[in-house]
Amino acid sequence: MRRGDNNTALFRVWTLGALTIERRIGPDDWKVVPEHEWGSTSTYAKYTRSLLGLLLTYHQRTVTKTTILHRLWATMNSETALHRATSKLRAILTPAGQQSLLSTRERFALPDQAFIWVDADAAEAMINAAEMPGVGSSDRIPLLEAALALFQRGTYLEHEDGIWCLGRRGELERLASRCHHWLADAYLATGNEKAAEQLANALLRHDPLNERAIIVLLQALYRQGFPREALQTYQQAKSLYERNTLPFPAHIDTVYQKLLRDEDREPYEVNQSKRQVQETKENSIQAHERYTESQKALLQAGTFSLDTPSAEQAELEWTITSSLPFFLKHVISQHTSLDLVHFRERFLTILHLHRTSTAQQTLQELSRDIHSLEQYVRHIQAEELSPLREIIYSNALLAAKIAKDQNDYILAYAYAYHAIRFASASSNDALLAVAHYLRGCVSLEWGLFGSSPHDMLKRIGESITDYQHVLKLAQESETVHAQLRGLTMLQLSRAQGALARVMPSIPINVALDLADEATNMIARQPLENPQTCLLMTGTLSGLHQGGYHLMRASIWNMIGVPEQAIIELSHLQRLQTQTYARDETRSQAWSILTFAEALLRLGEYPEALRKTKDALVTCQAIHSLQNITMITQIYQHFLTSSYGNKAEVREIGDMLYEWYGKTIFPSTASHETRA
Repeated sequence: MRRGDNNTALFRVWTLGALTIERRIGPDDWKVVPEHEWGSTSTYAKYTRSLLGLLLTYHQRTVTKTTILHRLWATMNSETALHRATSKLRAILTPAGQQSLLSTRERFALPDQAFIWVDADAAEAMINAAEMPGVGSSDRIPLLEAALALFQRGTYLEHEDGIWCLGRRGELERLASRCHHWLADAYLATGNEKAAEQLANALLRHDPLNERAIIVLLQALYRQGFPREALQTYQQAKSLYERNTLPFPAHIDTVYQKLLRDEDREPYEVNQSKRQVQETKENSIQAHERYTESQKALLQAGTFSLDTPSAEQAELEWTITSSLPFFLKHVISQHTSLDLVHFRERFLTILHLHRTSTAQQTLQELSRDIHSLEQYVRHIQAEELSPLREIIYSNALLAAKIAKDQNDYILAYAYAYHAIRFASASSNDALLAVAHYLRGCVSLEWGLFGSSPHDMLKRIGESITDYQHVLKLAQESETVHAQLRGLTMLQLSRAQGALARVMPSIPINVALDLADEATNMIARQPLENPQTCLLMTGTLSGLHQGGYHLMRASIWNMIGVPEQAIIELSHLQRLQTQTYARDETRSQAWSILTFAEALLRLGEYPEALRKTKDALVTCQAIHSLQNITMITQIYQHFLTSSYGNKAEVREIGDMLYEWYGKTIFPSTASHETRA
């Protein structure tokens, strides 16, 4: 069969483009399921397609009835719609002489690729296989070509407009973009400049400002002996950036100047050098992964120190050193600009993923990039260090934020500590302040949501120490951003409020005074984009008016004054500008949860429950375990309230248990006692 098909599959489902099912009618023969089998009317056929799409989108192709009704038919006669769709889909997925592949016993479920082959899952599997360590460019190309052929069929579930499919759709669109770029790189690495040129041109037709495609096209043209066309491409790109009033990327100019100096003229020599660099990276990956796990274990045990090399660290250093070819310094100096484009682009992609959906599967990529770039730092000239250090530092900050969102506070702390060490070595007070702020945030959340009562005070105390260090740096250096100072005051106020809640001897007015003082820092020294915000404040949006009110609401909830929290949140709702963008999903979810917590404390249970459910659906889509932990705490408060026996509360518990199980419930018994 074609396109990565599985020889055992009984059905083939095309989700990229129009949703289509094909039945196997012979060893290599397939027949499309006709339209009339989907439903007697177009509306009923759409119900059936939506049910199939939802099942294929969810993890392990398994969904509960409650989730199906909520996601697909929350505003209509859902039972009737579900009955019709289930009946049709069961009939469609019944092989001749066998039982239907659609199971509806405890949950609605479909079998895996061995029985129902899905194009999107096949494309993702091929890309993952292509990026496995040790896979060379020549082996990578057929996998990426097959995946690209699938992606070119169209958008994932293109006729669906429900929120439930947007996360998977965005994930696949990003995979398709990476597939294009990685395939172009592989073509260049194997000397197939013509194919690289064609792919770069295809990318530029969709996005004429695609920096990486421009660089690939320049190299492909020059290597084929078309320097005049390379010059025209360079000039056209520069003109296009100028017409759009955008700064021309320096790395494009750097690559072109190197081409002019004939440093990239010999294809064989260049390809050999690139292969040696790739081998060096791959040879050190396994040692690096062992080292990362060792770091985590030692940190958990309280004995981890990056200042004293361990046996594992020594092994890592030996592996790297022994695998470096004698000419690595020369190779890196030639290809740093091109590699930096790759690293910078991947960082921006992961940053966008974390901001808008989920980037939890990218931590290994960030870790590898940090490792690879740190090896470059040892072998390049001092004047080239600045952009490398910025990317390493940015990756460490972003990795800490992603790990914190996973509730993996140990790993988040390790990344934040790595950022502190790197900033200290760079003697940059602004970067050092941001790294301490982020580590303080990790410690505070660790104390509030991830620690035993015994450890909670210790973690919160550590966060206060980091926040105070940031404020000290801000007093001593003008390079520390004003918004970071304001954010630190608010977080320090929140930490002190948390201590005051369990230690009545601590005066609450100290925390409130700090929050008031932060008012002067709102929107000071405006920041242009999420990347700049991360580097200068450790957040993705800085301190704006909306964020200020949300932080104050959280502080009021922390010290047990929900009435004031509602007032702050009302200010937030009235704001038309200077608040969180629609795609800042985690921040939006946090504002909903803060509102729900205040309403719960005031005894306004129905509205608090509605907001909790909205936040749960949002957080489930982005797999934010940090926010899910907050939702679980709110749910447990519901259970102990007079509203705890309501069916709506049990539904929240069912959704939490279905989606997260023992991740949040310590035992099955604790879940069953709710009923």
